[in-house]
Amino acid sequence: STTLTTSSDIPNISNFSIPSKTYGDASFSIVDPSSNSTGSFSYTSSDEGVATIVGNVITIVSGGSTTITATQAETINYISETISTEFVVNKINTLFFLQLYC
Repeated sequence: STTLTTSSDIPNISNFSIPSKTYGDASFSIVDPSSNSTGSFSYTSSDEGVATIVGNVITIVSGGSTTITATQAETINYISETISTEFVVNKINTLFFLQLYC
């Protein structure tokens, strides 16, 4: 009897960042990190009071910061792995806003 043992590698995930935005900015799509694995990415926000995510689209809820985590799905050759980045939402400058509309 022969036993075949396989092992999966850890994917090399890099280049994951999300530029700062300002409260009131439109929703936007996340750019997938770079990876040597073909597994699909899913995303979560550590503070849904700042930003929510559906699929790969971030919607800004308020000013503040949240950690966005990208999780790459397991494939036949690679295990699942994560990478995180901080996403900052700047508060709108109220004085500037009032000057524009007064």
